[in-house]
Amino acid sequence: MKIVRYFNGSPYSAILRGFVIFLLCAVSVWAVINAAARIKSESKNNAVEICLDWNEVCSLCALNNYPLGDFLERARAIGVTSVALPEESLLSLSESGKIIYFSSREYSKARLLDVIAQGGMVAPNLIASTDQNTVKDISSMLKTRYNIAVKNQKAGKYFLAYPALDPAFIPEYWSEAVTVGFSSDKRKLLSSKDLKTVYKIQNSGDPAWLGLISTENVSGLVWEGAEAPGYQGREQELSATLSGLDLKFVSTEFSSVAGEDYIEKALPALVVRGHVITPAELGRNRNPGFWLSRWIRAVKERNIRFLYFHFWKNRSIEDNTAYLRLTAKNIKDAGFQLAIAVPPAYPLRGRTRFWEYFALLVSVIMPLAGLRLALKRTNYLSSFLVTNLASILGGLMVSSILYDTFFMQKIVDVPMVTTVFFLPVLLSVFILFKRDEMIRIWNKGLEIKHLLIGFAVVAAGVILFLRSGNAAADWLVPDQGFRQMLENVFWARPRTKEFIIGQPLLLLGFYLKNPWIILAGMIGQVSILNTFMHAHTPLAVSLLRTLNSLLLGFVIGIALKEIYKLIKAVRKT
Repeated sequence: MKIVRYFNGSPYSAILRGFVIFLLCAVSVWAVINAAARIKSESKNNAVEICLDWNEVCSLCALNNYPLGDFLERARAIGVTSVALPEESLLSLSESGKIIYFSSREYSKARLLDVIAQGGMVAPNLIASTDQNTVKDISSMLKTRYNIAVKNQKAGKYFLAYPALDPAFIPEYWSEAVTVGFSSDKRKLLSSKDLKTVYKIQNSGDPAWLGLISTENVSGLVWEGAEAPGYQGREQELSATLSGLDLKFVSTEFSSVAGEDYIEKALPALVVRGHVITPAELGRNRNPGFWLSRWIRAVKERNIRFLYFHFWKNRSIEDNTAYLRLTAKNIKDAGFQLAIAVPPAYPLRGRTRFWEYFALLVSVIMPLAGLRLALKRTNYLSSFLVTNLASILGGLMVSSILYDTFFMQKIVDVPMVTTVFFLPVLLSVFILFKRDEMIRIWNKGLEIKHLLIGFAVVAAGVILFLRSGNAAADWLVPDQGFRQMLENVFWARPRTKEFIIGQPLLLLGFYLKNPWIILAGMIGQVSILNTFMHAHTPLAVSLLRTLNSLLLGFVIGIALKEIYKLIKAVRKT
């Protein structure tokens, strides 16, 4: 207060005012320049990869007696670009005829039946194949991945391998289910159909084994199971190996994979955001149209570029390919191309903690600054526009602050976004009401109507808080059909809390000069900043969504004003 009194009426007041104006203009120019750069870089991140599951494709073809190669060609023609290949196990290789495997149990049974002579070539845990390269690859995998030394020898047309350990010292995890890498034959088949391979990696053994995999015609990696490779304790080794491979890895949203956060933070430039609709989810609704909007929303609004596509288990190939074709068509119609997804070339600035809190500070200050400037205006339309311009400028500042791979790829979440949502509304009280007014309101006797109003405000706040996330409970989204209609009409769906509540009440409040209505209308302004705080949403979408909300809210606000004038005129008569 002493500083303010010192500058008011002094020669330095004009200098201070000029400095503040200059600083605001400089920050505004910086925000606009960065916003333009961000939109340009986001527009280049336009390739969406549709990936199928190998086992699922094989099961679908077998169930419908359909040639696998023909189906892969159809899928490629529709727009599929890759297939996720699971690791082979000793069992799967044995079932496919690639190897002959004698487990310790089978060996013991054969010895009891006197089928195998003691001292012969057959030994416990024997691996045999006519393909020398297969045996060589398995031997190398067992040594590197599981630290199991292997003996090799040749017996006629067979190449043999078995652990150089006494059966009593074989590790507990050793069984026919132990994973030993990927099938080169399956990769060659996919390559012949112009499809890339996506490796499904399990957390099994030393992650250094990934240095042995072939990267030829490979699109990237996905984690299979609830743990990333190397978890726990070997995440650093995995990161070093992946850095050498230079293959992208998919971070699937809404999934929890232990150890994945370490890898993402260590190798942010290799992350591609993915989305999946699981078979269990598909089973709850057999209408393809229901799921199309979810795919498109993920691609358009959340920077998703890798779609792990599942089929219905008990439906025909024609039904499933129709669903796939609709999804591919809608993605292309939305302006994206079906191609191999690549990690976006967003900047890496570091110091994420500093940028997080800087963005939070701006998101609180700008709506309040806009409100303060608006209250100095005499025209309600001018006040309405000034408030919104300040919030949109604040949004551009936030988007510039968060113009970083860590935020835009959702590797790091800005903390307290939903909590800070309410802070500008609460602080607006000190701008809208003078000190003596607040004291008078505080000292006013409590009545039933005050309790009811307070309960309604708290209930509305709780609902807004719960609905601010991406996965609100079903009972909180009874307007799902209405929201879907808005998505169909507008390229970017306007936020309901802005155009139905915030913007109309703000305009009406300025028109009536009613601080309580203005206070309620501030919900729309903090919602604008909240939109830009979601850095994984493309900036063009956030801008368009905000402008759509502003336009619709303005129209509804004008309608409310006219209704008020009409009611007032009727009462006078």
